[in-house]
Amino acid sequence: AAMAATGVDYVKVGFFPGGDWPSVIAALRPQAQQGMRLVAVLFADASFDVDILAMFAAAGFTGVMLDTMDKAQGSLLTAIVSEHLANFVAAARQQGLLCGLAGSLRKVHIPVLLPLQPDLEAPCAADSSAPKCWIAPRLPKSDKQFPKPSLNYPGMPKT
Repeated sequence: AAMAATGVDYVKVGFFPGGDWPSVIAALRPQAQQGMRLVAVLFADASFDVDILAMFAAAGFTGVMLDTMDKAQGSLLTAIVSEHLANFVAAARQQGLLCGLAGSLRKVHIPVLLPLQPDLEAPCAADSSAPKCWIAPRLPKSDKQFPKPSLNYPGMPKT
């Protein structure tokens, strides 16, 4: 609530391995239902079941983001294959959630990610002091304008 009070558009909440995700989701439900725009951050290099996206949607989260925990291991595209990225984006849309992709992304990754049509992508351009990231909106923020996938995705396998 304190972060939302600063006037930010979205509040990202990291969901780490070993955490009690259902309890955290339940605790955040009242804030989401009062209009706080919450984005759940999941990690491609950690095990999770894509079915958790339904819980985020039911609690009123605005979106989900797929990132990487271990930046030293490379980018999102080294942590997960493109087919599973597509499944994640489709699952987010099927639940009416905005979908973001991040994780040591560079400009060279954009041509691979664009066909997936995420709502947000966060490429970073490293310089000598620190990475500088930008968020590129891909689609309108209204879930009514998202095309619903017609496929029945197999889900993201646990790693």
